[in-house]
Amino acid sequence: MPSDHISNTDYHARLDYGFHVDYEALKLQKLKLQCRCSSYRTGVENALTWLKENTDIHPATTISNLAEDSVWNKLGIKDGTGLE
Repeated sequence: MPSDHISNTDYHARLDYGFHVDYEALKLQKLKLQCRCSSYRTGVENALTWLKENTDIHPATTISNLAEDSVWNKLGIKDGTGLE
């Protein structure tokens, strides 16, 4: 059975969907989204590194944990950071 993956354009080109599917545009859009997500992830990783160095955030905190309110509620700011 053929894959439904977006890169399988030869298979999909033979199908008649009743509308035109621009696979090159979809691939370009996917690449742009991947680039943007990568940039955001780098920013979050840098922010987490800063938090670990300048606050009392738990050393085992991961970027996934930053989405949890409990992490931010427990976060204390060290003196001299100017974040009060």
